[in-house]
Amino acid sequence: MTNENQIMAFKYFVEEYLFGLNGGGTFTITELITEFKKYEDKNSIDCLRKDANYLKEILTKEDWEIKKNLLDYLLKKGSRNYMKSIVNYLVQLL
Repeated sequence: MTNENQIMAFKYFVEEYLFGLNGGGTFTITELITEFKKYEDKNSIDCLRKDANYLKEILTKEDWEIKKNLLDYLLKKGSRNYMKSIVNYLVQLL
């Protein structure tokens, strides 16, 4: 089972695609996922899919039920609802 230390594919997507490639806000999340699928290998796509499914489950919990370091990372990158919407797009489109 995935844990908060193993969401490396999600962290990579957030850092390189969401805030790197899309730093100026040019792309939609759908376009970013399409770019990820185009340029990354199958293993990376599978890992991101697993991470997204794990995070979808985690984000249904209350803040106090989520491990502090994971919650801090998610909130540092955006609001809880923003991260939840990113995860939902990933689950749907991968």
